[in-house]
Amino acid sequence: METAPLIVGLYRGNAAPAHTSLLWLREEWRENLGNGYNFTLIPLLKELDGQDVATLDVTAYDLLPQAAFTRKAHQALRSEEWRSIGGVLNGLSRPGLTLELVEHLFNEAAQWTKYLGMHSVTFDLDALTDNDDKEGSEKLVCSYAGIVARLLQKSQYEGFHIWVKTSLTEAGWRKWNLLRNTVAWMPKDRLHVLPAFTAADDGAVWNETYQRWFAESIQALVLNTTLFQTGTDGRPVLSPALHQLCRAFLPYHPLKWLVEGPCLHKGGYAAYCAPLEAIHNANRPGKLDTFLLYSSDELLRPMQPLQDQLHSSNYEFFEQDPVKYLQYERAMAAALRERHREGGEVVLMVLGAGRGPLVDAAIRAADAWPGRLRLFAIEKNPTALVTLRHRAQDDWAMHNVTVVGTDMREWHTALRADIIVSELLGSWGDNELSPECLDGASDLLKADGISIPQSYTSWLVPVSSARLHNKVAACVQFPHTELDARRYFESTFVVKRSMMFPLAAEQTCFSFEHPNAGLASNARYAECRFQLTPTLQQCTVHGFCGTFSARLYGDIYISIAQAHHSTGMFCWFPLFIPLAVPLTLAGGSMLNLQVWRRVSATRVWYEWLVPGLSVIHNPGGRSSSLGLH
Repeated sequence: METAPLIVGLYRGNAAPAHTSLLWLREEWRENLGNGYNFTLIPLLKELDGQDVATLDVTAYDLLPQAAFTRKAHQALRSEEWRSIGGVLNGLSRPGLTLELVEHLFNEAAQWTKYLGMHSVTFDLDALTDNDDKEGSEKLVCSYAGIVARLLQKSQYEGFHIWVKTSLTEAGWRKWNLLRNTVAWMPKDRLHVLPAFTAADDGAVWNETYQRWFAESIQALVLNTTLFQTGTDGRPVLSPALHQLCRAFLPYHPLKWLVEGPCLHKGGYAAYCAPLEAIHNANRPGKLDTFLLYSSDELLRPMQPLQDQLHSSNYEFFEQDPVKYLQYERAMAAALRERHREGGEVVLMVLGAGRGPLVDAAIRAADAWPGRLRLFAIEKNPTALVTLRHRAQDDWAMHNVTVVGTDMREWHTALRADIIVSELLGSWGDNELSPECLDGASDLLKADGISIPQSYTSWLVPVSSARLHNKVAACVQFPHTELDARRYFESTFVVKRSMMFPLAAEQTCFSFEHPNAGLASNARYAECRFQLTPTLQQCTVHGFCGTFSARLYGDIYISIAQAHHSTGMFCWFPLFIPLAVPLTLAGGSMLNLQVWRRVSATRVWYEWLVPGLSVIHNPGGRSSSLGLH
């Protein structure tokens, strides 16, 4: 699989076109393409120089000459070429513009964007607000949020997006966060941010202020041409400090760049791509990173192994994990060595054998043990069962392997196992019904037998992830209702961890042990109390990240929990548990979470609540549950 390509856009600013031809836009677009740029931004608004904007109303604005790009727009580019163009709402920062006129400018820009098929409309949030007037800035941001929300609502069936430029600073994030929260969620995920580096970032140290941008829906990182230093050959270079800061964003996927401003160095605009190419090539991802790269944007429902049959591709993904089955092999080898005498016979049952990786691990584990191993591979998936039977003949013919085709809870046999082994854990430990499956198969185990895993614990941490929250909202189809939206915000999703920014230390939630003495209830309740990151002024909680750790045998573990992740293990992604309405709280404040695991005769579901700050999510399993049959 190839690595992600370098994608760079260019915005030359409001300067007059460099080409005098009426078809200047075509010439400029071709020049940008030849210089290595993948997309271009152009100013959309009419020229306001010489206008008294304080007295300019909608009627007077409409009488002004059309913007430069509109001349020959129908001839300059073909429709598919316009798709690589985005528009900029230039001139909004002029003092005195009324909000009525500003909304008109947004609507006009949207009309041109739809008409020509451009991909986006961009405006600069920092240019509109005054950091020294916090109250006035917040009011203005909320006013612009209303304009954006109305525009998104009116154009809900259109394809263009709205890009909001702001600085990478704490103040920039707070303005973006206020605008995004005021707009609230919108289906189709069409509101994105353009974080811009400033001179203050040159020499800054990577910290939480930068890291939390990974949780945002970033369209591109912005570098103004004034931030580039002049190299010995006169061409643009980035300072070592800014180069390192840019490199730290490389794990974000998909990462794009936007160069903006006038050309200030030798080599023309093409020269600005070279430092970005160096950043892009500085950290070539390894085989594992490349393999997982395109999982970054996936929002997956947890598997329902009792209701659904896994595909061969699911099994293949699990089997490529370099750590998981090695740890299982170590656990089985230790159990055989420590609990069973030499020369004896051990009955080992693999519950949910899939395509047989745990059978392979058991055979390898028994190689150094001087005894006889009887293996049973139990699997209910009829097509995986065919694979197991072929493997019993082809790969395991020299070993005592019996394949049993049934649900592990329904196999009735007089034989009892010394060891049962399973890989039924989900992203949050118990969320793929491992407790119910293993309890249902408890009769297969001898009184002194052991289960691998022996126990597992789920973990939780509050996270900021507007990116994920937007993706959940994008699942809602138009025409949507509150009931449609609730169905998604009361469900859980499997996601890659890089899309979430943790806001506190991870805490334990539910724990399970096997065998379950007396088949005690698997219903659970937990209350977690988190202190949000004190070094951030504000924290916006979009939900919670669920992980697990499991003790396979003795001191042999596997884990995807933050503090002790099994290095190199990738076959489980964390669980995202959303809040229907994000919570913005002060850094250092306390956040309480109550969470329930409910169990009935036919299904299992989760309910969660932030007391006093949120509604209870998924009561009675009304939106999501796991079927037991």
